[in-house]
Amino acid sequence: MNTPANGTRPAAIIVALTVAATVPCAARNIGETAQLTTPLDASSGGNDLRFSISAGYQGLFETDIDGGGDFSVDRVGLELNAQTEIAADWRLDLNLRYLFDDYDFSNAVKLGGDPWSDITTLEMDARFQWWVNSDLAVIFGPFVMWSRESGASWNDAVTGGGFAGVLIRWSDNLAWGGGIGVSSQLEDSVLVYPVLFLDWRLTDDMKLTSVAGPVGLAFTGLEFVWAFAEQYEAAAGFRYEFRRFRLDDTGVAPGGVGEDSSFPMWVRLSYRFNDRISADLYAGFVAGTSFELDNSRGRRLGSDDTDLAPTVAFTVRVNF
Repeated sequence: MNTPANGTRPAAIIVALTVAATVPCAARNIGETAQLTTPLDASSGGNDLRFSISAGYQGLFETDIDGGGDFSVDRVGLELNAQTEIAADWRLDLNLRYLFDDYDFSNAVKLGGDPWSDITTLEMDARFQWWVNSDLAVIFGPFVMWSRESGASWNDAVTGGGFAGVLIRWSDNLAWGGGIGVSSQLEDSVLVYPVLFLDWRLTDDMKLTSVAGPVGLAFTGLEFVWAFAEQYEAAAGFRYEFRRFRLDDTGVAPGGVGEDSSFPMWVRLSYRFNDRISADLYAGFVAGTSFELDNSRGRRLGSDDTDLAPTVAFTVRVNF
């Protein structure tokens, strides 16, 4: 993807179909409709409290880089989620996410050979839903994220922001909406982008929905889902991923910033063991991968694109 020299992306490119500014994604219950389509049952009396733990792995196989060399990635993620009703028409979701990316570069000529290795990302966000009535919700919340190479300072790796939008329940089969998100960036200008929500049930067994997908940091995407059997689900989807992280003080860009953007595409097969445990298996390709390397002041030192990268992933979710 071509970008301006300072790395800033036009807001029109980043259209989030999820409900947070940067959303690492994990497994979900099979057949689960978007939790934004209806308010919590008022009969819960404010005592409704649910937890879930999601864990996943994604591997990108060895892939050639256009300017010379190759790369591969092993990625693991963990997400803790708590959901509760805080008043009759108010709901709160709290999320804590961990993501570890193990990059393996070999002779990446335009990126200094070996630009970065292990990247750790921690993200926390809160999502408030206020149901004005049964068909309209106001959704908003803040987030904070740390993303850095092993050995880099956590204090120099923090970004934050928030989003606000509205969701309309158009019918029993369609909920959609939109809003605006704002995020700071490492050594770059503030990012402002549109946020969209979608949950469209096409038939009793099929729907088009805002994407979850494999572990990662997702900004945009769609997934077509088919619940073809009681405990099974098949899907096909895509999304746009973007990650920007602080580098350590010993590499080719001491204290600089690395960037990785791409368009993963996948097919998914999911199985629900019971009401609490489900698992997803993914296979696909990552297209349009672009790496960028900036110094500690945000000045571009190098960039390069890659070939299509084959990928596999799996996630497991446990609900409490």
